[in-house]
Amino acid sequence: RRYLHRVRSAAAPSGVQVGDTLSASTWAYYMVFNMFRLVAILQGITARARQGNASNSRAEQAGQRARPLAEQAWMLARQIDFQGLAGPADQN
Repeated sequence: RRYLHRVRSAAAPSGVQVGDTLSASTWAYYMVFNMFRLVAILQGITARARQGNASNSRAEQAGQRARPLAEQAWMLARQIDFQGLAGPADQN
């Protein structure tokens, strides 16, 4: 119950209604978006590691997670029903 409250609070500024009104397609879209966002972050960590600017000695290992995560995100993205995807304005 606390988790759902935190999700609703985080989503409120964007106008997204969370709970029973959030479709599976919309949830999948947000998951894929954030998976690709994490891939970009991991790629940045890898680039800094290769330049010698990484703040962590395991930075390059973190970058090795980028490709499998991107492949998983792409597989999920291909399954999304974009016809059923409602944007924040469509959910009111």
